[in-house]
Amino acid sequence: PNGIRFSVTHGMYAASFLGSVTRGAQAQNLQMTNYFEPINEGAVVVSPFSSKLTPVGQVMKLFSAHTSGTLVTLPSAAFSGDLDTVATLDANGGGLTITISHLNAVGWRTYNLDLTLKNWHGSEAGATTTLKAQGWAADSLFDVVNGTVALSGGGVVKLVVPPFSMVQITF
Repeated sequence: PNGIRFSVTHGMYAASFLGSVTRGAQAQNLQMTNYFEPINEGAVVVSPFSSKLTPVGQVMKLFSAHTSGTLVTLPSAAFSGDLDTVATLDANGGGLTITISHLNAVGWRTYNLDLTLKNWHGSEAGATTTLKAQGWAADSLFDVVNGTVALSGGGVVKLVVPPFSMVQITF
């Protein structure tokens, strides 16, 4: 309605900002973060008879899975360079959510990651878990994919993280 089009670039900025804030909130004693007013200003476009999430709104939706969770300490390599990773345990003690953002729009390198779960109660071979991915699409908007992935022996999950995209996996 306001003529502003939010693109993947805006979404990936939101991913890097939200990842940094999520990881640093406890150490900086941040009680809350106000990104901006989301309605018709970047996250949700509302018209008289419909509404639609922009790429920023889709990123916010994925990061909402980390709300009230307990931050999991990761090695510094998990959030340096091209990849920005956030992991939290569900507040109810049930699930683990990992969000990986591939922020490099220059090198166009796809990452093939082996994520290994050590001592996780659902890490047996053949178990499946939820996978959500979104990233670059032909029309410069995020393309959202939902599905499941299988764990191999030893709790290993193979993930592909294309350039300028996000992958979220929940166990």
